[in-house]
Amino acid sequence: MKDLHDDKTLDWIGIPKGHVAIFERMLTVLLVIKETPIATNAEVQKVINVSTRTAQRYTSQLESAGYIKRKSCAYWDEHRFFLTDKAKKLFQVAL
Repeated sequence: MKDLHDDKTLDWIGIPKGHVAIFERMLTVLLVIKETPIATNAEVQKVINVSTRTAQRYTSQLESAGYIKRKSCAYWDEHRFFLTDKAKKLFQVAL
């Protein structure tokens, strides 16, 4: 058992469940983009049942991390998303 005053040790057993839930939602977003012919924020929002802003935040974070790329559509506020090679490696998709 670790000392309560020891902040140099990391106790992985006590990881908050919220972190796992966020990871699973991000993974679901990647799966939606992989499986949907025209993957947009609206599609992500419908599948994972979140607000528009939350879907935008997830796709923005995944884009910043290099897992997805964005292509602008005819409408200024809508974008299509595609998996990058980095994300394809996670799903073992042939390049």
